[in-house]
Amino acid sequence: VESEIEKEIVEKSIAMDNNLDHTGLHAAGLIISDNEDLSEYIPVAWDTGKEMWKTQCDMGQCESKHGLLKMDLLLLTTLDIVTYTLRLIKKNHPNDVIDIENLPFEEDVFKNVYAAGKTKAVFQFESSGMVQFLRQLQPTCIEDIIAANALYRPGPMDYIPEYVNSKHSGNVVYDCPELEPILKETYGVIVYQEQVQRIVRDLAGYSLGRADLVRRAM
Repeated sequence: VESEIEKEIVEKSIAMDNNLDHTGLHAAGLIISDNEDLSEYIPVAWDTGKEMWKTQCDMGQCESKHGLLKMDLLLLTTLDIVTYTLRLIKKNHPNDVIDIENLPFEEDVFKNVYAAGKTKAVFQFESSGMVQFLRQLQPTCIEDIIAANALYRPGPMDYIPEYVNSKHSGNVVYDCPELEPILKETYGVIVYQEQVQRIVRDLAGYSLGRADLVRRAM
């Protein structure tokens, strides 16, 4: 350190290192305890904006250090939409009977819904970016829908162009023959964590336990 300014920068950087700079609130996280007062186990604070108590520990601390249970409770309006739609059909088309428990799963749903990008109110498929991806992908089967959901997130998104091009061109190149049975259903692109485990196991001879450590690191 050559100057007082540089010395001050280094000292303040060391002081800030490994310290939290802000707090957040999980959108769907709920901490479950075996008693009525959670503050007996961990510190809590009142969120005046949302009018609810929130923990002052992260998920890992709550579970591993304090023995609490963290659950994600997601709220979807999809079932309300389906119910409202069925009521409208019954009102406006009383002669059309729809058995919601036995709807046929037709291939046309991929062409007329997903490939067309008509996925408003479909969980995880209604954002503008996902709609654009679906129109490029033109999914033809349920496996394409599953892969699209897995790819559309930070990291795997970089491989979306390769996935789309490989699906439509059919030109899939494998770095070695052993990869084909693992990556064939995803057109040569690593999409799922299970594929990472199989690659490490089959090509490097790892046990499934050691392969899972590689998956976690990635």
